[in-house]
Amino acid sequence: MNKLAKNAIIKGRDLKFVSDTTFKGYPKRYPLHEVKECHYEATAYRRDDYSAISFAIRGKLIVEDTRDGSLFCYPIKIKEEVEILSDETEDGEGYIIPGGTIDLDDLALRIIQSSLPLQLVKNVNEPLPKGIKGVNVLSEEEFVSETDEGNFSLDGLPEYPSMDEKR
Repeated sequence: MNKLAKNAIIKGRDLKFVSDTTFKGYPKRYPLHEVKECHYEATAYRRDDYSAISFAIRGKLIVEDTRDGSLFCYPIKIKEEVEILSDETEDGEGYIIPGGTIDLDDLALRIIQSSLPLQLVKNVNEPLPKGIKGVNVLSEEEFVSETDEGNFSLDGLPEYPSMDEKR
């Protein structure tokens, strides 16, 4: 866990950090299942009226296939520069980090999760099943939250016959 005090980022002095981590103890969200290995290099700097951190991240992830939910290894290589904000701005660019410290591991994991493609499949050349244009996968927790009282109800959606029923 790399922590950086916001007030340590001074104009004209770049702070460099290097870390190898698997983000144990950090919450992961779909489709990311596990981080097998991750190496990142971060450089924090201050330019005029804002602070920013430049990341170079590479690693191997275990992710879920959006078609069938199976797990597969997905290599990543990301270069991204992010502005560090204390609160929401009009343009909404950057990451809001309240308080006086920046958790670089948490920020690197947020960058990884936000950079994953929407359609994550192990074999991009394999076509979708016939008659289906897209697949939306809900985790069991998401399904329970969607069907709880007061939330959007799946009961109001129309039901379509399956391919077996059409035959």
